[in-house]
Amino acid sequence: MFRTMSKSSHFFTLALAFAAFLLAASCFYLQVSQAPLNLSHNALSAEEQAVSIGIASLPITSAGNSKEVHMQRLQQTLNALNQRLITLENTLSQAPVSEQVVTQMIETYVAQREQQLEDERLSNNPFQSFYETLPDDYEQKLKTDPDYAAKIQQELKHKVLDNNLSDEKRLEAMTQLQITSGILSTFSPVETSNLLSEAIMDIANSTNDEKTRIRALETITSGTVANAKLAPTFINLLNNDPNHYVRNLAANGLSMMMFSREIDSSHRQQLANQILQTMKTTSDNELKTILEQNFGIEQDMQNMLKHMQEQVSD
Repeated sequence: MFRTMSKSSHFFTLALAFAAFLLAASCFYLQVSQAPLNLSHNALSAEEQAVSIGIASLPITSAGNSKEVHMQRLQQTLNALNQRLITLENTLSQAPVSEQVVTQMIETYVAQREQQLEDERLSNNPFQSFYETLPDDYEQKLKTDPDYAAKIQQELKHKVLDNNLSDEKRLEAMTQLQITSGILSTFSPVETSNLLSEAIMDIANSTNDEKTRIRALETITSGTVANAKLAPTFINLLNNDPNHYVRNLAANGLSMMMFSREIDSSHRQQLANQILQTMKTTSDNELKTILEQNFGIEQDMQNMLKHMQEQVSD
């Protein structure tokens, strides 16, 4: 008899747990659907209030009579749960979600998702975020108001050189300065400014953030490189940097430097000779490929260096 009672108790306990799960699921669905429902303790019937006490509060004893009492209480609780489920089902059927509510939910989700994607785009490329803050008539105002253009360029130069600003802000200012110079066709004063290019290279050399370092090198090599003082840094990056993309940026910078009219002939020859010697001595296949892509094969560099020497002798 005791084993039969244990099995029965186990069955009712499982039934009670399953009913409680259905009740919880129904309540959750009702909350998501925003259906008006009073779930306060006072609104429950006497039997339903017994459910809120919790299953753990029901004592389980091994005596026969106590088992019968316990089984009765389990049955009452199960009945209360069934009644509550019926009440919830009736409430749900009487309060369907309107089409307007569904449309608003979808529109809200789409708007939130679009904003999330935009925030991710700006966070992945923070140096371009200043585009979002530029006036719509920025380009037109630069072209039609010389005083405004001069003021903007001067302010941007000060920002690039201001060590108190963050690397991000200084790089933003340099990028905007390059764009502004392009609009006004005044590249030369910006590209030939040793102070500006050295300030950006200092950022590349001092930062611990790889994205910032690459962005700084991209900023320098996005135009004509006309500062011979940057050559040793580019040579070092070309020979030793583990990042293939950075080595390509360095080679690109050296290539532009070699053909820049702002570089005097002695610096140009010295640079060409360094590159030629690297071609002859390196056993790094990746470096050889980068050099060939930017300067041609070894014979090309020899001919170029010979031509430079002949120009100096003339």
